Amino acid sequence: MRHFARVFAALAALLFFTAAAQAVPTCTRFWVGGGSSTAWTATGNTNWSTTSNGANNASVPTTTDVVCFDSHSGSATSNISASITVLDVDFTGNATGASGSYAGTLTQASSTTLTLGGNFFELTPAMTYAAGANTQALSFTDATASDTIVFKSAGHTLGNITVNPVNTTTFQLQASDPLTLRTDSNFTLTQGIFDNSTNNDNVAAKSFIANTTADTRTVNLGTGTYTLVNDFDLSSSASNLTCSAASATINITGPLAAIAAFNGGGGCSFGAVSFACTGCTTWPVIFANGNAVIGTLSFTAGEMYFAMSSSTITVTNAVNWAGTPGSSGLLIIGYTGSDTLSLTGGGTISWAQLRGLGFTGTAPIITNSFDFGGNSGVTITGPGSGGGGGIIGG
Repeated sequence: MRHFARVFAALAALLFFTAAAQAVPTCTRFWVGGGSSTAWTATGNTNWSTTSNGANNASVPTTTDVVCFDSHSGSATSNISASITVLDVDFTGNATGASGSYAGTLTQASSTTLTLGGNFFELTPAMTYAAGANTQALSFTDATASDTIVFKSAGHTLGNITVNPVNTTTFQLQASDPLTLRTDSNFTLTQGIFDNSTNNDNVAAKSFIANTTADTRTVNLGTGTYTLVNDFDLSSSASNLTCSAASATINITGPLAAIAAFNGGGGCSFGAVSFACTGCTTWPVIFANGNAVIGTLSFTAGEMYFAMSSSTITVTNAVNWAGTPGSSGLLIIGYTGSDTLSLTGGGTISWAQLRGLGFTGTAPIITNSFDFGGNSGVTITGPGSGGGGGIIGG
């Protein structure tokens, strides 16, 4: 009997834990439409009710309200036309008091921010979400210590996302829910914890930024692939940063801005990092600031300017870097003259221009390339005839 009592108590504790972990908010404002316009902030009349399928003209949601869209919210467009702060937002029908998922359209105007002070934001695949220009944003400011923000994009392409909770709160991507932002929009972690280690979703955006060294940040990239147009920036310093990225892949694809940043957080380890130049009309410049350890580092474009600044980049797998014969090729330089490429696996470099780099580890075989001075620890063999070009940016 005592054995069964213990088992029962354990099961009860497990069920309690599971219920707590899956807790959902209780709706306090329901979109029912019928307002003076389709704007969230419309007055006289408003679009809000205190109950699902109830009468409209309840007050516009405020910072303490859980906003819910459900099957009774209709199919008409709902528009965030001005910045607004609420507690939570649910479109799935999962929040307490809601009935069925939303199948209408949500739009968000440019230069507006939807700020959520709570820990719940879930879209649903059946709805339409229209992110405005790259000046619109979602902002998460959960002030509850050790909280987890439940976020679900449900396959929709979003605009800018800023995560700025207390530093012990976690923003966690959900299972089979890759995060895709507009190619002109950024994901920014100002402080707190970004955790992709459980579900290992892929992320696509213009940039992934967590470079505010004055604030405590934890970045756990899991095994996801991060496809970025421009920047991956954890800062050049390890100050207030904990990072785990040794199994992640960072692909910077372009078309790049004039200068893109790869800042490895002052020594973080990455599984693979690649740079391309899709759609580039001018030479892209990749500035690598601070130290990093990279399993596989590759350049998939023939013409690229890879500049290191006060950095030691360690590459553990063999490199195979090739520029383009007869053109300006691949330019790899140490910007400060005290930069180091540490190649554990050696490798090959061809049709490149090199300056100001100290090579350590296993020296690569460098052929058809140009030595513009200040290099050490390596032999650079020039082209047999033609090719190459003058140094760029020097």
